[in-house]
Amino acid sequence: MAEHSKRSIEQYYAVFPEHDRLSSATGQLEFERTKIIVQRFLSTPPAIVADIGGGTGPYSFWLASLGYETHLIEPSIRLVEICRKQMQSNASQAKPQTVKLGDACSLWFEDASCDAVLCSGRFITLPSEMTEFVLFASRIGFSNPAVMFSQRQSTESLRSLTRCVTAPSTTLLSSP
Repeated sequence: MAEHSKRSIEQYYAVFPEHDRLSSATGQLEFERTKIIVQRFLSTPPAIVADIGGGTGPYSFWLASLGYETHLIEPSIRLVEICRKQMQSNASQAKPQTVKLGDACSLWFEDASCDAVLCSGRFITLPSEMTEFVLFASRIGFSNPAVMFSQRQSTESLRSLTRCVTAPSTTLLSSP
């Protein structure tokens, strides 16, 4: 990820506190509705879920509590630190197996290593990077991965997603 993109992400989250977003009334509705949609398409646990752009980890913690093996990848240093503090403050709580600082287009997962790829974070990327990510997400999933995107993605990003998916067995979902 380019250095200017990293700065932009950190600046964005300094102004908009992501760790508090889902506690608002609208945020709670988004969280509950997204959980319903995600459960509709995930295979039953145990299953492996990559939570790309997972922020402070609300979906990773929730999925871990249901028995999923979750791996959170987030480009914001601040949000990764908040997630790790949450993990340390309640050692008995179900939590992601890994929490790493990373870019959605340069991940360490092996081919066919995930049952689902959840992308609930905002994409602050170019359409070409979105295309690269979708192809990558399709590659790391098993034979029929669910690749789920939040409505928080821009309309242009979602249009580029639908144009670039070439894996016929990949399910692309957009939740509210």
